[in-house]
Amino acid sequence: MSDDYLWDGSGEPDPEVERLERLLERFKHERPVPELALTVRDGPGRLRRFVPWLAAAAAALIVAAGGLLLLRRETPTWEVARLDGNPRVGSSRIAASGRLAVGQWLETDASSRARISVGEIGEVEVEPNTRIGLLKARMTEHRLSLERGTMSARIWAPPKLFSSTPRRPWRSTSGARIRSTSMTAVRES
Repeated sequence: MSDDYLWDGSGEPDPEVERLERLLERFKHERPVPELALTVRDGPGRLRRFVPWLAAAAAALIVAAGGLLLLRRETPTWEVARLDGNPRVGSSRIAASGRLAVGQWLETDASSRARISVGEIGEVEVEPNTRIGLLKARMTEHRLSLERGTMSARIWAPPKLFSSTPRRPWRSTSGARIRSTSMTAVRES
């Protein structure tokens, strides 16, 4: 059997299709297709006059929404957990845990220790008598500044995603200039 009969009436009809046509014939539409009246205006239409204004309003709305998103974007912070003593972020003591934001400093005294969660890529243990600041916390770069003391980092990220830099070079008791920090980095697979 060919399907041509169903599409254009040519070919041999199927007996079942003929039976269905007879049953449904009383519902057949007989009226002519109505004409659609469409008027074409000469010259610029009303909408054409408003298109530049609509485009300008849409652009201003996009710029305003983008600015609002930038203003509302939260400053990246890392979680800090107290391990011993009373570590501080800025002037606030950390009870069990706290947050370290970009530009803030974490300080431990002689009896304090803390652990910083470095985003999703690792952790840093901060030993007593240490001052460490969060310089950058981005998707492509995480940077701490060790002003004094000792920290130990466990990072499971590609190279250059995490770094620690001394705030300023210092001299040892022998007068030699030291540029490295007291940092141990372990890359785990």
